[in-house]
Amino acid sequence: GEAPPLIVGKTFQWKRGELIGHGSIGKVYMGLDFETGEMMAVKQVELGEQLGPQAAEELKSMEQEILIFSKVSHPNIVRYYGMEKTDNVVCIFLEYVSGGSIATMLRKFGAFNEKLIATFTSQIVDGLAYLHALQICHRDIKAANILYSNDGVVKLADFGTAKKIADVMNLSTGLRSLVGTPYMMAPEVIRQTGHGMAADIWSLACVIWEMATTRPPFTQYTDRIVAMYNIAHAKEPPAPPANLSPEARDFVSRCMIIDARHRPTAQALLGHGFITNVPRKTAGGAQHPS
Repeated sequence: GEAPPLIVGKTFQWKRGELIGHGSIGKVYMGLDFETGEMMAVKQVELGEQLGPQAAEELKSMEQEILIFSKVSHPNIVRYYGMEKTDNVVCIFLEYVSGGSIATMLRKFGAFNEKLIATFTSQIVDGLAYLHALQICHRDIKAANILYSNDGVVKLADFGTAKKIADVMNLSTGLRSLVGTPYMMAPEVIRQTGHGMAADIWSLACVIWEMATTRPPFTQYTDRIVAMYNIAHAKEPPAPPANLSPEARDFVSRCMIIDARHRPTAQALLGHGFITNVPRKTAGGAQHPS
């Protein structure tokens, strides 16, 4: 076949390679940076023909956010390199992570044992504690957004922007898309009474649940709306998976305290017995926000 064309933007000169994934919004391609020779992941989002003033405003604020995010550097976070927009396509340039997502891994290999869950959880919490220290909420923690490199380093992808992109899409195409899987959403998010750092902690527990059983909690409600109703009105957290140790179950229960104000912070969770002694394999040690 033909070699793909060189795409010359304001910041990047690159060629688009194969499709490596598509999220609820946009497609992700492999990209080769023709200046640095680095592989990138490029998320392309097609916007509607006419961007109204509101969508344009959102897009602008997303561009500013990505500028901030591109300065965020941590071994357990997928790097943002930048964003470019042509007529009606937005390209977000990201670090390419070789191994795929935890969601794919679960489909291929089945549920994880507790040792592996603790290894992955400790790295996810490292990444979250770093983001939260910078006052950045992830807002879409789920197994599909947690990538791992072939050497077993876990990285949080898609932080902060998933919701923004959906808003732009909704405003530009008129489609309503609910961001996030309801099964991962904290009660206060569904009730729309709050979306702070504590909501990320709830979603983290749902990922542990998924790693232990291959399914998030509340999947006994096959209907999304019924699930959302039950999460929003839960009086107490669901009993954690029975196949976990008491320590792991305690970790999950604390993360799923219904009242968001009483959930532990990511920083506090680093001291929890379930993950506090897990050796990290992040190259060169974690860089903490200075």
